[in-house]
Amino acid sequence: MIPNKEERHKLDEEARQLRSELESMKKEISDLRKGGHYTRFAEQLATSVWPKIRMYNATGDKGDHEKIRAIFQDIKDEIEKTKRNDNDVYWKKEQDNSL
Repeated sequence: MIPNKEERHKLDEEARQLRSELESMKKEISDLRKGGHYTRFAEQLATSVWPKIRMYNATGDKGDHEKIRAIFQDIKDEIEKTKRNDNDVYWKKEQDNSL
């Protein structure tokens, strides 16, 4: 089904908001990495969501939107774990070796 102009505009706006939210999370991940935290899991999640945003923008499938929101929640959870530094898992190995 081809979306009409109004639906296309709405999809474009939603995709812009999703990309903006993703960029905000990526900046937070980058700041954590620069602070010496291990952020690979969050980075991988952030990388995996970009194609899903593009697919959602193209199709408007609500299932894609739900998947994106679920991945966003996973990224946020991973960022919080990193900030709390649960069990010292999230410090870079270089720092662990210097202790």
